[in-house]
Amino acid sequence: ATITVQVPPFITVSPNTALITRGETQQFTVSGGTGPYTWTTTNSSVGTITNTGLLTGVGPGIAKVISTDSQNVIDTSGNVEVRGLKLSVRDTSRFQGQTLDLPIYTTDVTGLGITSGQLTITYNQNLWTATQVIQSGTLIASSGAPEFSVRSGQIAISFAGTSALSGSGILLYVRLQATNSTSGSSSIGFQGILFNQDLLANTVSGNASVTLLPPLTVSPGGSQTLVKGGSLQFAVLGGTAPYTWSVSNPLLATVSSLG
Repeated sequence: ATITVQVPPFITVSPNTALITRGETQQFTVSGGTGPYTWTTTNSSVGTITNTGLLTGVGPGIAKVISTDSQNVIDTSGNVEVRGLKLSVRDTSRFQGQTLDLPIYTTDVTGLGITSGQLTITYNQNLWTATQVIQSGTLIASSGAPEFSVRSGQIAISFAGTSALSGSGILLYVRLQATNSTSGSSSIGFQGILFNQDLLANTVSGNASVTLLPPLTVSPGGSQTLVKGGSLQFAVLGGTAPYTWSVSNPLLATVSSLG
């Protein structure tokens, strides 16, 4: 007689792990086995899933996704982490020497009970210098004045208040000063994010560019000679109007707003 050892039936849930934000979705699929398939999660307060395998993040935490085929063959995914919020910055640019009030955006924080937080914003120190944190008109406007410290290419920020944050939009602004000496594009990123000492956040980085100032050409050029009481009309090409005119020595001459 012959005894045959067969491979037991199995199914495979994909992806095995995932990282999403509360309110976001992640599509799961299954291979092998015999349909129809049943989908569940190990913690419905973290995530719920439809009969087509579409997971929706409900609240911060970790859960696993379970699929069962019609023959009661089961597969369980690895950890699926749902974080309560996501911070992001958008691509932007400034001319050399200009100031940028960089908004730090957040998804909806309502119901998370956030009263404090800490985060570090990273940037290219050859292009930008962080100078200030602005809370006016932001979600932390009613919190205490934020503390911050500037290191090489980083600004570390912390805040605390008595009322829980709510809503979505701009969490805070970081004021950055663009360099006068160079130009280029660099990434603005995040490090060390923690709210209420236990809430992590997902992040989306952006790019901040420093653009060369357009050249200006004043005419007539070269040396000019005037006698006292005389006038000379100057014009400018390039740049962006309106223009501001001045002279290096106002004791010798004055110039009008029209040059």
